[in-house]
Amino acid sequence: MPSDESSQDEVFTETPDAPSGEENQDKTSADKLAFDTPAERFYFMVSLIEAFVLRFLIRHCERLLDDDGKPDMHGISLREVLIRTGVVQQCDKEKEWLLDHGVFPQEVLDDRLAWYQAFIKKRLEANDAQGKLDILMPERIQAEFQLSDEELLILCAVAAPQINQDIMRLYRFASGLDTTIFPGFFYAELLADETHSSGDILRKLAPDMPLQTYALIDVGMHDEWKELTPPGLAPLSVPKRVAAFLAGFDDASLLEYAKVCPPSPPERPLILDKAFQKNVAKCLKKSRARIHLIGPRGYGRRSFVRQCAAPSGIPTIEIDLSQFTGEETPNRILQMSSVWLREARLLQAWLIFRCDVPPTPEVERIMVAVAARFQKRLEHFPGTIVIISESRIPILAQWFGTCTEILCQLPSRDVQFDLWKTALRPHLCDEDAEVTAKYISTSYRLTMGEILNTIDECQAQNPFVPIQGPLLAQTLHASRGRELSGLAELKATPLSLQDIVLSKDNADVIREILNYATYSEFVSEEWGFSKMSQATGLSVLFSGPPGTGKTLTAGVIAHELKRALYVVDISRIVDKYIGETEKKLARIFEHAQKSQAILLFDEADSLFAKRTNVKSSNDRYANLEVNYLLQKLEAYHGMTILTTNLADSLDEALARRIQFKVAFDMPNAGERAKLWDVLLPVQARDEDIDFQRLGEGFEMSGGHIKNATFRACIQAASLHQRVTTDMLWDAAVLEFRSMGHVIRDIFEEDVREF
Repeated sequence: MPSDESSQDEVFTETPDAPSGEENQDKTSADKLAFDTPAERFYFMVSLIEAFVLRFLIRHCERLLDDDGKPDMHGISLREVLIRTGVVQQCDKEKEWLLDHGVFPQEVLDDRLAWYQAFIKKRLEANDAQGKLDILMPERIQAEFQLSDEELLILCAVAAPQINQDIMRLYRFASGLDTTIFPGFFYAELLADETHSSGDILRKLAPDMPLQTYALIDVGMHDEWKELTPPGLAPLSVPKRVAAFLAGFDDASLLEYAKVCPPSPPERPLILDKAFQKNVAKCLKKSRARIHLIGPRGYGRRSFVRQCAAPSGIPTIEIDLSQFTGEETPNRILQMSSVWLREARLLQAWLIFRCDVPPTPEVERIMVAVAARFQKRLEHFPGTIVIISESRIPILAQWFGTCTEILCQLPSRDVQFDLWKTALRPHLCDEDAEVTAKYISTSYRLTMGEILNTIDECQAQNPFVPIQGPLLAQTLHASRGRELSGLAELKATPLSLQDIVLSKDNADVIREILNYATYSEFVSEEWGFSKMSQATGLSVLFSGPPGTGKTLTAGVIAHELKRALYVVDISRIVDKYIGETEKKLARIFEHAQKSQAILLFDEADSLFAKRTNVKSSNDRYANLEVNYLLQKLEAYHGMTILTTNLADSLDEALARRIQFKVAFDMPNAGERAKLWDVLLPVQARDEDIDFQRLGEGFEMSGGHIKNATFRACIQAASLHQRVTTDMLWDAAVLEFRSMGHVIRDIFEEDVREF
């Protein structure tokens, strides 16, 4: 019993220890039901358990004394054996010993227990009628988890020694066990009465019953029996979190793969699609809401859900399913799910399940193994569940069953501008924020989370420089490059359309491509052209011999549109293992989609070759890869540029999906002269250089002219001179020979004098 008896008497002035009869009715009237502090509620529970222990001692008093009539709880006397086997019929000496030490007779203790249970029942009835009555720890658990009266008593009895040392000492005395965690048979005997046998009590501890299903009680293993521990010998305890809640400390504990977010509005204002906000808010108002929000990471889905929960004071518990590893076991996942559901009920919280990336095959197999049992547990969960993923993942449907799906689209250009402007206002004045937002929003379609991360990263990399559009673009390019490391390489050029040499026809087509990329979204969305055509991407084919400027022109297009250009490393994309090529391509398109990057597939004929007749499994899988690529190209909302030296070898289905085709032929003499002029830096050249003569003397592509120019600059720098026509001529001869052409020395002089 509690050592501080005076404080206990003071606590229970309105609920005395041993009421009975009509006095009991007076003491349990409505105005006597409330507790003012958790301490009062705690001592009430302690008194209840004390009554059970005292009754247990009377029922099993044969354990108290040894053969000499002295107290001995830890041994087994011959008298105890004789009493239990029926040889000795009475326990008079033991009962007399208890009465001499002030223990109430069993009839009084039975009345006391009946009063306690009636008092708890009336508190629950008052709570149902009036709302939250006062401090409702055990009763709230009973209501939340729909526990029976017996299950509530079991929970309180198991928790009591973890909360109060005096109860633990009482248990050790009554059980005769030198331990701090007591086995199931002790609680079964402690709580059993005429209505419920010890077997009935033990059945309440089965794995499929609420006490274990919601992780309210932990069932351990006996040191000697291990996995074979019978239910009666299994040591019982309650998790620290449950014990704290029963003691009046309503603080959430740390959860595996999960975190508790208190009710609070987002730190920054959310700019989201109005239709999305309306649909989600409407669904969240329904009871037992089950919502699946599908869309890009960083959209603001979790923030908006928390925003909807905050006015009602509802916290959220976020579970990250993406952190599961192949080392998890089905039992461990079920144990964690019990804790998640328990915490959600205790805190009256909404559950948010995140699955940012599809699970690995190993993890998916484990999740499939527990899907049916997990979904069954969710059927009894009365709260709101929100699932968040970037795409439809089959295992999520198995776990959560039927949900209301809401798709989150990437922000439109106007919304993108508003997002950037809002995010930049804490860092720039309104005018600068608007200018910078206009610069960066025309080239990218990012979510709010990605925008905020980009601004923070840009500021960290350039702490003493004001945030500007080009710096933000540079930060974005670098971050995207890290995401695609090993699969694609970021290419950038400072050259504009005026800085490169193109034929008139090709220059006109390039301008049309730029207009298409700039205004296609406006035509589709504002003028309603999307109703007649679903095509939103742009595919371009550059064909021609090596060195004719295909890759350079792609870089210029990216520079003009202020977008990143990623050159896909095809050698690292194609994989000998079935399905791996498709996975890598999916990753490339996914990251490119977020930043509206331009994808350049150099030497595309190696990926988009004509499909062949199926003569072997290799042919079939090669055709599947081409089919997958064509589907991705059609679904991609950005620009894709394909370059090839062998246009005739491309698949016919690809040709139908190409909006613009540009043929890069070898430059004529005039174009070659212009290339020599453009590629030679002004600060490196001599005053008088005959570019026309160089253009007429050597039939080379722009790539080879660039190499020759660089050779001449190296020679001039080594001589501490500027580049002359003769230096360029000698460099051109060397480059011409490296191309495989044979030039006689006498011919070199004749041509030079020409």
